[in-house]
Amino acid sequence: MPFSPLRQGGVRSTPYFKFMELPNELKIKIIEFATEFSLPEIAVKDVADWTPSLNPFMHPYRTARSLALVSRLVHQLVMPCLLEKVALRSQRAIHGFIRSAQIQKSLSHLDPLRTDYLKYLRAFYLPAPFLRPSSKDQVAHLQDRLVLDEFVREAEILGFDIITMDYVCYLLYESSRVMPTTGQTASKKIILTGRRLDFDWKMLTRTVVGQHFLGNITHLALWKDEQFDDMHMATALGYIPAWIDEVPLEFLKNLTHFAFSLVVKTGTRAMPVMLYILPGYPGSRFKSWKEAGHAKGGNAKVFEEWFERDNHAIARGVQSECGWTKWYPVRLDQTQERRHSGICWEDLFAAKAYEAWVAPGSS
Repeated sequence: MPFSPLRQGGVRSTPYFKFMELPNELKIKIIEFATEFSLPEIAVKDVADWTPSLNPFMHPYRTARSLALVSRLVHQLVMPCLLEKVALRSQRAIHGFIRSAQIQKSLSHLDPLRTDYLKYLRAFYLPAPFLRPSSKDQVAHLQDRLVLDEFVREAEILGFDIITMDYVCYLLYESSRVMPTTGQTASKKIILTGRRLDFDWKMLTRTVVGQHFLGNITHLALWKDEQFDDMHMATALGYIPAWIDEVPLEFLKNLTHFAFSLVVKTGTRAMPVMLYILPGYPGSRFKSWKEAGHAKGGNAKVFEEWFERDNHAIARGVQSECGWTKWYPVRLDQTQERRHSGICWEDLFAAKAYEAWVAPGSS
């Protein structure tokens, strides 16, 4: 029977959905669904026809922030979802996040609005430049840095623009002084973004702390805008970049999942990412090392062999033999103005941080 609006005191009223009367488990599921920020993954056959969004700012946290203002109870339910993936896109966002974290620490443990940010944080992204002083007060700036350092150290997935590598190296050094037994971030999954990925890896390999940091990484992703107007490229799949040879795989002793963007023709409407997974791990092209042609097993150094094999395959216009190609909705162009013509790195991180190392078709 169709619903008819009720009249109360001569005023027409429309019943509302009684969200607050639902079981807490169902409330949480609904809020998780409402606040999830996702971007499409594009099939290679659809790349030529795909049109990127022209909205310069996707506002991945808009829904979650709005819900957090509904009531205290909804605020408590929303905050874990909001804090699970934090991708800061600007100086204003960084300073605002730091202020918010400082305010939370000052609240009483009995305050219903108090939220332990570090408790719920899983993925954290720093843009470039990462932090400028908000005032001339050096003490205040140092306090800001200490707050930011906590989140960088505790994030399970750490993403940052390559320009901030100096800060990461500094943080590793300072951490080794404060916590000599570990001296590390908690992050074993790292996503580097930006135009300048062919940087000097010696910043990490020449120090004991840096070597330890690299040795702890199990999942690494390198996302870079790179296009060339190369008329000899016979395929839209792109090719493996030259800078990949500079990645110090010999120091990445625990690396099992490696993803990186390919070089594509100028004008390509999306970013292809190659994903390699060591044999035996879910999603790998090979169920065992023996199937991969290595009877005695191996480590991440096998990726170098796969680079060469797959470059030849891609040059012939066929799919990778050893890895997977995934297409992300990042608009690449000659001007490199992502913010005015598509998705920026922060949005991509917010949407794909958990999926960066998941093979197509895997759960």
